[in-house]
Amino acid sequence: MTGKKDKSKRTEPPESIGSSKGMTRRGPEADFTQRITVANVRHELRSPLNAIIGYSEMLLEDAEALHQEDLIPDLHKIHSAGKEMLDLVNGILDPLNLETDSMEFDWDGLEARLSYVLRTPLNVVIGYSELLVETAEDLGQEGFVPDLKRIHLASQSFLGLIREIVHFSKLKAGISEAGLETPEASAMIQDVVSTIRPLTEEGARFETADRKSILVVDDNEMNRDLLLRHLERLGHMVATAANGRQALDIVEAGAFDLILLDVLMPEMNGYEVLQRLKQDDRWRDIPVLMISALDEIDIMVRCIDMGADDYLSKPFNPVFLKSRIKSCLERKRLHDLEKEQERILKETFGKYVDEEVRDAVLSGRIPLDGELKDVSVLFVDLRDFTPLTESTPPKEVVRILNDYFSEMAPAIRRYHGSLLRYVGDEILSVFGAPLPLKDHPDQALAAALEMRRLLEVVNKRLEPQGYPPLRHGIGIHSGPVVAANIGSPDRLAYDLVGDTVNLASRIQELTKRFEADIIISAATRGLLKSDIAVERLPATKVKGKKKPIEIFRVI
Repeated sequence: MTGKKDKSKRTEPPESIGSSKGMTRRGPEADFTQRITVANVRHELRSPLNAIIGYSEMLLEDAEALHQEDLIPDLHKIHSAGKEMLDLVNGILDPLNLETDSMEFDWDGLEARLSYVLRTPLNVVIGYSELLVETAEDLGQEGFVPDLKRIHLASQSFLGLIREIVHFSKLKAGISEAGLETPEASAMIQDVVSTIRPLTEEGARFETADRKSILVVDDNEMNRDLLLRHLERLGHMVATAANGRQALDIVEAGAFDLILLDVLMPEMNGYEVLQRLKQDDRWRDIPVLMISALDEIDIMVRCIDMGADDYLSKPFNPVFLKSRIKSCLERKRLHDLEKEQERILKETFGKYVDEEVRDAVLSGRIPLDGELKDVSVLFVDLRDFTPLTESTPPKEVVRILNDYFSEMAPAIRRYHGSLLRYVGDEILSVFGAPLPLKDHPDQALAAALEMRRLLEVVNKRLEPQGYPPLRHGIGIHSGPVVAANIGSPDRLAYDLVGDTVNLASRIQELTKRFEADIIISAATRGLLKSDIAVERLPATKVKGKKKPIEIFRVI
């Protein structure tokens, strides 16, 4: 077996790490940087341990499924040694056991202690992985060899990392000493520190079955491979990215149901990727599960605050990972279903009611019990249209009506009116409901004048077809109405109730008697802010009114 050390060099365990003896006080930003540096050491050490544990678990599953009894005991030894090393690293680097706050950290002592306590279990993993490669080849089970070699490689990587811990002391929490190059880890730490501030500095403000497409983003190749293997075993389609920039390029080119995102990465860290995703309308709804060995509370909280759906610490438990992924995908499914229902509702509902009414109903801005509003009501009706319907094929009648309505309805909307309903060849619209409109009389009149012009456009299209020109009458009256959703529980309609509506309808009927295409009431005339040429018509008695009403023809 390889990787053994001379035990005579150290017979007693080194002193505990974190003693304040000889340490100098530091400022808050340097302290936060130092804590992130320590967290990065945990991250770096846990990554190969995660690989050892993860691959050994999968090999145990395969060995048990294939009844390879000769492999199972040694695989259990590797798995147990990996768990033992993880527990030791977690214990030694537990923030509660380290005095990193406002002090220079004892990196040299840390390297010595890790080397001492991890020597035995590490040798177990290295030795048994080498033996199992030979055993698997002898048994003709070459399928086990690649993962056993990955375990061996992870063990060697872990051994190298322990030896390099002393190199972190040169970082001085992210600042290289003279004559030394800044390692990539230091650059990543500074990148994260510049991206996220400690919560204390901000006053602690917190503002599977189905086959899905998942993107795994991690700069560690073994971490990517482990996640890919676990996800593929769950039946998902998996793509991988080695850094943040590559991840954004992949997301740009494809569609994903979930993104698993690491925090500490070169070029672009996980926070920056998360921010880019959540700021882009195309990607904002993709759930993001952060997976990182950085377990600082500042990191976890800020990830969620920035829009991440969940946070999972490395090394991950496969059962826990499956549960978190299932939860994220279920939320995504429900969100997509809600958006699709909203789209269908808007498309279908919007065909029957005005868009403003639709949006007001869907947002809950229209009181179901009604509200009193000051509005201008506009009725428009085609004259002498019945004889045309009797002499024209039904499909042609519908085509002509739809052509007419297709010109009139946009004119109403252009001037902030709401089209409430069609009744045969008549249109009822209102200005000032459901949303208030200060100059509703002027807007209603402007819409009527636009409809007058557009009627000429419709008639020019009908003339070559041999149809007589259409004529219509428009009546406008302003006053109070009760506006509400009216109807039975299974069928509601946004409508108006009150004398103002009835009088507007009577005024529209008077357009026939006076051969006028637009007539407005005295109430509307008195509220107009714009100058408009009108002709006073004789006071006229209408149904429902004891006294004659004052009306004006719009010239």
